[in-house]
Amino acid sequence: MSDKFFDVAVRGPKEAMVIGYGGKILHTTDGGFTWEQIDSGTDLALYSIDFAPGNDHVGWIVGQMGLILKTTDGGRTWRRQKAEPWLDDECKDPEERRLRPEDKPCQLAYLFAVSAVDENNVFVVGDKSSLVTTTDGGETWVAQTLKDPEQATGPGSEWMIVMEDPIFYDVDFVDSSSGYIVGEFGTIFHTADGGKTWKNQKQSLMDETVFDVLDLPTLFDVEFADRKHGIAAGLDGRIAVTDDGGKDWNFVPSNVEDYIDPFYAATILPDGTRWVVGASGQVVKAAAGQPSPPNPFLLKPSLSLLSNLVVYV
Repeated sequence: MSDKFFDVAVRGPKEAMVIGYGGKILHTTDGGFTWEQIDSGTDLALYSIDFAPGNDHVGWIVGQMGLILKTTDGGRTWRRQKAEPWLDDECKDPEERRLRPEDKPCQLAYLFAVSAVDENNVFVVGDKSSLVTTTDGGETWVAQTLKDPEQATGPGSEWMIVMEDPIFYDVDFVDSSSGYIVGEFGTIFHTADGGKTWKNQKQSLMDETVFDVLDLPTLFDVEFADRKHGIAAGLDGRIAVTDDGGKDWNFVPSNVEDYIDPFYAATILPDGTRWVVGASGQVVKAAAGQPSPPNPFLLKPSLSLLSNLVVYV
């Protein structure tokens, strides 16, 4: 029986941590030749891990049922932090939770991604447009539902459906001010003021390949190399790039014939090279300055790691 892993934190040339189902955390210090399991204190699924930039000791893991774990010793030990991102706002009231019938219990949101800006400021996203933040290193967390400010003035019912609490799958902060969230129906939220306000950039994805807003693909991953250059990837083998901080996003071809499976993760290296990985061991690469990947690779299924993600360390 094989495990499923969802994220990796690369700590150095030979050190990395991998997280996944059943609360499993694996740690290597020799480039993956050997792995040790670290006790997470939970059997819930772990979806995302991130360490504070410039501080290898402080990091967070997020997962099922509102789970948030923190380490202050480089990942050797983890402790749970209290956060209550309820799927139903009424459940914020303890009395409401107590009186709920057994067939309709209060439930905490699954948290799919975490981005640590520094040791104090952390952003977490998840189910039903959940945005959970802290400014004190996780001593206190504030949970909210991030709404599109243009939802009320949308042109029709389709926009209302699309903007009604989409799932958020990833969050990435370029620096303390600029951050991005991606998710269902082509959602791309951007903040330029450290999370105080957010604007949805999804409309710039509408091109000749998209007939209406309901055709926009779910996006699973977003990453920026700097304030201007970013990449996102998701369903239907779609890859979107921007060179102006998200004012204009454009889909680019993967150059993989008949590939309509999901791409799960994307990255931009310091030299501008872009890598995108997806289902069935699919890996595509584009050199700096190339509009789309010219040379797709197909890895053997045995090399497909992290639930069909392939991570290069």
